[in-house]
Amino acid sequence: IEVIPEAMGFVNSAIRKLFPETRIRVRMDNKKQGAILTHNGNHLIDLWFGTWPSLSTLNPSLKNITGILETSLFYNIATKAIIAGEKGTRVMGKT
Repeated sequence: IEVIPEAMGFVNSAIRKLFPETRIRVRMDNKKQGAILTHNGNHLIDLWFGTWPSLSTLNPSLKNITGILETSLFYNIATKAIIAGEKGTRVMGKT
């Protein structure tokens, strides 16, 4: 999830209110000390849910939090996935 740095405290509190069992971690850069920054200077956070929330409401709930810019969740948006691996590449369509 992409978060404006100045809103990090507010975003953490809002996520914990919506999803109390969620673990929140700022994505850190292994090559330098500090948080990974996007091209726009924002932070990325990762969420681990103790209990999965309803996928149909997860993205809208997160995007309604002031300070969250993007979630990278594609529920009911993407219709195909391209998967590359050791055995080649395959395209999976939504069924």
